[in-house]
Amino acid sequence: MAEEGEIRESGQTGESISDRVKVKYTIVRAYRICYGNPNTFLGMAAVVSFPAFAMSLLAMARNPEARGSMGQGLVGLLFLALVVVAFVLAIYYAGAIPLLTAFTLDNRPLGWTDAFGWIHDRRLFWGVFLALLLIGLAILGGLILLIIPGLLFLVWFTLAVPARVLGEFPGRKALSESRRLIQPVLFRGAAWLVAVLVGVPLVIGGAAQGISWAIWGFASNAVPKVLITSIVTFALSVFWGPVAYVALAIVFIELSGGLSKLRSDLFL
Repeated sequence: MAEEGEIRESGQTGESISDRVKVKYTIVRAYRICYGNPNTFLGMAAVVSFPAFAMSLLAMARNPEARGSMGQGLVGLLFLALVVVAFVLAIYYAGAIPLLTAFTLDNRPLGWTDAFGWIHDRRLFWGVFLALLLIGLAILGGLILLIIPGLLFLVWFTLAVPARVLGEFPGRKALSESRRLIQPVLFRGAAWLVAVLVGVPLVIGGAAQGISWAIWGFASNAVPKVLITSIVTFALSVFWGPVAYVALAIVFIELSGGLSKLRSDLFL
């Protein structure tokens, strides 16, 4: 496929992505990867997103008047169990996406359960978690500092998870590597790419939430409200989430110099 060849030769002919992040080109490529391998990418996203979907549906089972009852206690325990499952799956998912992207670009089929196993075998679970935690703390701290720094940190550190999984940069080094790669293209496509990837779910999800609040009220747990917001959120997670994550993995691979520049044990 032309895409794989282009990524291997990035930086050698023509204008490479190291000169500019091409937003439309990157998203289209990510879309083709995800929808060309729906069982791997969309199927994985559906499984990973299901616990959060079930948690949102549990809102319909809340009954403040029956607080302390056995039924409400069981609902609470089920919710807690789903939180744990959602957390574990989300970390493996975040780590598996860059790996699956690299294997797809190298024309080597890999199932998502195998990708989870790869992450587990190399003990990357907590490494991915730490990268995500540091990103979240940096963005939160930046948002507290008058918002703009938080948005800057979001763009700077957006490649930290691919850097941890594909580049073996531990802890804060993953964030530093992400910033190093992004800084030259910060205003040459990178900021716009992140804005699109984050903006699409915010706009669609925010619209669904706003409409439901206007109709049923902010604190209501009416069945139609819960169903609408839960289904929209789940659909965004399944049909847009993988595209966004794959797009970031593509950018990391290309800015790093192609597949040959990734960790040495990647395709062993």
